[in-house]
Amino acid sequence: MHNGLKGFDVVDTVDIDIQLREPDGSIQYPYKNRFPNFDEVKNIAIAYSKGSVYSLERFDEIYNTDLFEKFIQYLQSNSINIYFYLPPYNPYTYDILVSDDKYKIINNVELYLNYFSSKHNIILIGSYNPHKHGFSNESFFDAMHSLDSVYIKLFTNLSTTSSSY
Repeated sequence: MHNGLKGFDVVDTVDIDIQLREPDGSIQYPYKNRFPNFDEVKNIAIAYSKGSVYSLERFDEIYNTDLFEKFIQYLQSNSINIYFYLPPYNPYTYDILVSDDKYKIINNVELYLNYFSSKHNIILIGSYNPHKHGFSNESFFDAMHSLDSVYIKLFTNLSTTSSSY
């Protein structure tokens, strides 16, 4: 169904092979992402970790923790519930990255956020390490984007009384 807006169509099903944006902002990816060939996923995950890694290119230490901590404390002082989410990498990607000294920041950030979240009663969901939750290559459609099954596993039992997830 066409709605008349340039570049946008309104549809009544997600069973079509295009990327869709849901009313809540979430994305339904095309079939190749929702139902990937896992041999291709493995190759993509390995290749991704061999080049310049998105968002990690120039980060080798944690900066501005004071500003970050003040911001979180400000939010909490205004009764805002804070949750940290650490999206897991594909296991092939993760294993290669954490074995490379230039990407040690991955573990450093996770250790820092684990400590900070427990100290400030903040729920931390997930881990960059896919092995912590038993995720395999078949849980991903590329090096860093997981299938719905990962989100279901991580968020289904979300409880505001837990300090670590």
